[in-house]
Amino acid sequence: MSKRAQPESASVAAEESGADNPGNAPMLPFPAKKIAAAWGRLMEEMSRRPDLWITAAQEAQTLQMQALAAMGQDPKNILVAPQPGDRRFNSPAWRDSPFHAFLMQSYLVNSDLIRRVLRDANLPEHDRKLLQFVVNQQIDALSPANFPAANPEVLQTAVQTGGQSLVDGAKNFARDLQNKTVQNTDTNAFQIGKNIAVSPGKIVAQNDLVQLIQYAPQTPKIRAKPLLIVPPCINKFYILDLRPQNSLVADLTRAGFTVFMVSWVNAAPEHRQKNWDDYLRLGVMDPLEIARDICGQAGVNAMGFCVGGTLLACAQAILTAEGKRGADSLTLLTTLLDFSDSGEIGLFMDEDVVREYESRYAEGGLLDGRDLARGFASLR
Repeated sequence: MSKRAQPESASVAAEESGADNPGNAPMLPFPAKKIAAAWGRLMEEMSRRPDLWITAAQEAQTLQMQALAAMGQDPKNILVAPQPGDRRFNSPAWRDSPFHAFLMQSYLVNSDLIRRVLRDANLPEHDRKLLQFVVNQQIDALSPANFPAANPEVLQTAVQTGGQSLVDGAKNFARDLQNKTVQNTDTNAFQIGKNIAVSPGKIVAQNDLVQLIQYAPQTPKIRAKPLLIVPPCINKFYILDLRPQNSLVADLTRAGFTVFMVSWVNAAPEHRQKNWDDYLRLGVMDPLEIARDICGQAGVNAMGFCVGGTLLACAQAILTAEGKRGADSLTLLTTLLDFSDSGEIGLFMDEDVVREYESRYAEGGLLDGRDLARGFASLR
């Protein structure tokens, strides 16, 4: 551990939100034609193999009757329980009422029935994944937990609040309809530097794409080797510095680390020609060098989060190939390096969609942040 003077203590202020331009870029495309074609192939498969549906339906009906019979012996005897991690039916109210207990179990049985048919059908794997994604959304949407009259928790809360909870819910629904998006949190409840991003620090460098933040140390002695964090460029830097009790930055500085954070600029028209190489050089390689210079250390540890980790890993590979010193160690959080299987988002982004986007942005351009947010919301 080495000693050095603490940097000036100041709450870091940064511009909020994404791109301001309205743009014409669409949200993630919904492959309606491909879903329809896959659904047609499933119907054709089921017409050739009616046993798929009949066998599963018979087993589901038997299980439902067994659950009903078990409840007849003991109203709280639950035969079909939710999977671990399914919090929709955590409330004891789902078990206290025989009606709601049977409603929950029937829903779980029939959900499993539909998923089993899709799993056992002889379909191309892409069709199966596409239909599983769509069907899972439909199954989740039809959960009795989503309907006030069928949800005992909603009914109990409505009684306890004299109906105010239903009024508040209706207001939230009207707000989301007006905003054309589902709001997951109160966006007016947070202020940068007041109740989020409160770790003291200062901006020590900036270029066309980033500002580099250095956080004030919180210990008398600090570790000799600094840590550079590269967050995703589609999130603000304070995703890793929320409130003190769940701030990675606060935890690291309390442990004696000198922490540098990359804060990405909000994309604007002047950035329309920036490419991956620019993001690697300005967003990763330059901050690594600046952290070395400020701390007077040849070595820097680095941490990347999401696509920030992808950028960091790419920069490290290039620096190594060029015989230059990159980070001494890499820590990657939820980082994708092998994009051959990109998960559910790959169902939306196939070769046809990629070609369309390449054509649209061949001369450069911006994807509106609001459209990107709606795309991620659709996946959630």
